[in-house]
Amino acid sequence: ARIRIVLCQNCNLPEALMNKIAEDQHDEVRFSLAQYASLSENLMRKLAEDTSVWVRAGLALNPRLPKDLMEKLAEDQLLVQVNMADNPGLTVDLMRKLAENEEVQILAQLAQNPHLPEDMMEKIGTNKDYTIRTCLAKNPYLSEELMEELVKDKEPIVRARLAANPRLPERLMWDLSEDKWYDVLFSLSQNPCLPKALMKKLAEDKTVEIRKNLASNPYLPVEVMRKFAVDQDIEVQKILAKNSRLLISLMRELGKDVQFHESLARNRNIPRKMVKSFARSKDCYIRAGVARHPKLSYSYMQKFVEDGQIVRESLAQNPELRAGLMYYL
Repeated sequence: ARIRIVLCQNCNLPEALMNKIAEDQHDEVRFSLAQYASLSENLMRKLAEDTSVWVRAGLALNPRLPKDLMEKLAEDQLLVQVNMADNPGLTVDLMRKLAENEEVQILAQLAQNPHLPEDMMEKIGTNKDYTIRTCLAKNPYLSEELMEELVKDKEPIVRARLAANPRLPERLMWDLSEDKWYDVLFSLSQNPCLPKALMKKLAEDKTVEIRKNLASNPYLPVEVMRKFAVDQDIEVQKILAKNSRLLISLMRELGKDVQFHESLARNRNIPRKMVKSFARSKDCYIRAGVARHPKLSYSYMQKFVEDGQIVRESLAQNPELRAGLMYYL
């Protein structure tokens, strides 16, 4: 069942295989399929009648649901309604309808919906329940005025979630970098849109977790990459090895040490020569890392179909995997 769940995340899943998976006896497999963006309308309608509430809840997350199915699922059980509130394709009318019952779980999901209208954002921003404000702080389409209010929120978790918001203005990022709560700084270091000057400042932090978060940032300045490549903590180096924009020269340097091979194998931008080398590894975790790589040759894909479970699961995620091999998995 695990491999079929992973296959449901592959963008090249053929329709015939979708139809087969829709009959799977495991609810979790049908739950994964229901979220597949390219699901046919016929299959959506079939899954909307599924006896499992989990499957219908999965379908509620599908961004390409027809309007009538959205309306149907918005009347379903609470679990389904909660997921429906998080659907990026949800109409404004349905957002307002779902908000009427004032369920905390539903309001929390609506709060982070990127298409939430501004008047609803403002109303939710004053909600007394901090979990709702926390979810609102994640919304990338918050107005600058609301962000300024949330920066001053009395709950650290709200400020922490705001710190990771990719659309946070630079001046508010600097304000939050002085916050006394560690969780705020931790979240800020996860923000992919940090200015270079702030990245350089955080790179000097003595806390390993801060540096680990920074190491995964694809926009990391070259001088910080070089610094992290020789960081005293090996976990910082391993995370840097997975960074998709890591300099080829640093990939090769880290590749000289076998303890970084598993991390490098998961980097989608390693050179083809390195892909081939890792595909021959005796370590199943290294082979699993490279099994999802788009540069993996068809001959190795054929070999990996007969490999162990962990390698086959990774292969199922490969965007270049051909339909014929999917059936073998």
